[in-house]
Amino acid sequence: MKEFWRRIFAEFSSVGIQFKIMGIIVGSILVFFAVLLWHSYHDVTDVLRNQLQQRGIAIGTTLAMHSGDLVLSENLSSLYQLVNNVREANKDVVYLFVLNTSGDVLVQTFDEGFPAEFMGKNQLLSGEPYHLQVYKTEHDTIQDVAVPIPGGTGIIRLGLTEASINAVVEEYTKHMLFWAALISMLWFAIAYFLSSILTRPVYRLLEAAGVVGQGDSRWQAPTGAKKDEIGRLGVAFGEMSKELKRREEIRQQLLRKVINAQEEERKRIALELHDQASQSLTSLIVGLKVLETQSSPETQKSIIDLKQLAAMTLAEIHNLAVELGPSSLDDLGLIAALRQYTREYSSKFGIEADFHATGLEEKRLLPMTEIALYRIVQEALTNVVRHAAATKVSVLVHPKGNSIVTIVEDDGKGFDVKEVFSSRKSEHRLGLYGMQERASIIGGVLTIESTPGVGTTIFVEVPLEEGSGVE
Repeated sequence: MKEFWRRIFAEFSSVGIQFKIMGIIVGSILVFFAVLLWHSYHDVTDVLRNQLQQRGIAIGTTLAMHSGDLVLSENLSSLYQLVNNVREANKDVVYLFVLNTSGDVLVQTFDEGFPAEFMGKNQLLSGEPYHLQVYKTEHDTIQDVAVPIPGGTGIIRLGLTEASINAVVEEYTKHMLFWAALISMLWFAIAYFLSSILTRPVYRLLEAAGVVGQGDSRWQAPTGAKKDEIGRLGVAFGEMSKELKRREEIRQQLLRKVINAQEEERKRIALELHDQASQSLTSLIVGLKVLETQSSPETQKSIIDLKQLAAMTLAEIHNLAVELGPSSLDDLGLIAALRQYTREYSSKFGIEADFHATGLEEKRLLPMTEIALYRIVQEALTNVVRHAAATKVSVLVHPKGNSIVTIVEDDGKGFDVKEVFSSRKSEHRLGLYGMQERASIIGGVLTIESTPGVGTTIFVEVPLEEGSGVE
């Protein structure tokens, strides 16, 4: 039993607050009407039963007064006529019979003969003005009344059915149920209206909490009425939202400065690698060529190996410099830089990489937008090499209304997005968070769709508005 109520409580606790409020109000109304109907049913039944009993006593007393002489004179035909007339005049009377002092039946109204079981029932005690006895049959309840005939000459017994009481109570109950249902429906509508008023601010605050919890502090929380508790909670949440918005703006500014500083540092390092390390390696290679012509055959093989190592190092430095600060991005723009990067990516890692761009061939985006999208695609393609085990990847850039959409799709093994983002191992999601942060800095939204065994698709949509649009 405890387990049953525990389950009921758990189910009730899991539903919404509006349903709980409506349940409390409607449940209270139903309990109220149930108690009211129960009391009304019993009160009406008691009143009608008491009236029936008083009428039976009155009928029996009147009949006893008129039948005394007939019993004494043994005028049974007149007595029967009197008894039969009384029965026909009162529809509630189902039987009537008269007993003499010896207990013999003088007259009776039973159509199929007098039932013997009635003889020993409803015994009238000496000195009693009447005696009541209730009999329950298969289909009815009988109020049996015994009244003494004046002079002690006999007893009048009559039975009254409660069928009329049951009919009245049934009709009364139907009316009560009708009005109870009508009023309950009205109260249900009122409860829904009131619960909606009460819970609307709560749901809006819940929506605000969800939005802010997802990192979007730009949402302005509603305050509603400022005098009640929910209103004050809304005001407090609104202030918290403003503070989070302010902190988010500061964080975005700092992050933008950090990323700008990183890009500048990458360009500086790329320039130094190109100007200094590359020149030094080039000079080393030239010097090795000179030594190769002047050295003995024994040392020429070592010099050739050194030349190959220096050439490989020079190529790696060149690739590193390009990844750190692609000159094509500054000189030719995002589309040309991505086309060149995917081409080199395909030859370097052996993964078939397709690049498609529509409507943006001759357009330049703002530098911040171009570098952010370039780094997002670069990170996405790097993740394909590290984790996806893919054979083909596609990059698509195209305008969509007032936005630019970038899509990176692979045919790799995919992953469970929710599981990765909820994982305690931060290294599994740092790259994804980095792409999301870069997208948010330029006002964009990054969406990741992936299914294990199917592949991964990354969507980035950036509005072409002031500060991130086409120059």
